[in-house]
Amino acid sequence: MKAVSTFLTAEDIGLRYGKAKTSIYRIHCYNPEQLPPAIKIGSSLRWRLEDVEAWEQAKVGQK
Repeated sequence: MKAVSTFLTAEDIGLRYGKAKTSIYRIHCYNPEQLPPAIKIGSSLRWRLEDVEAWEQAKVGQK
């Protein structure tokens, strides 16, 4: 049986990275490489928690 993914909103991502929700949308639009990959669900952007954590680990490894 497949595990259920936890999805984060733009507000959740903003809180995690110290940015406003509107800034998260702007960054996603103009500089998407500065954020973890997002998923479009209907008209909403969501981020899978597993993807966010993997992206953070990859960024730590680059420093």
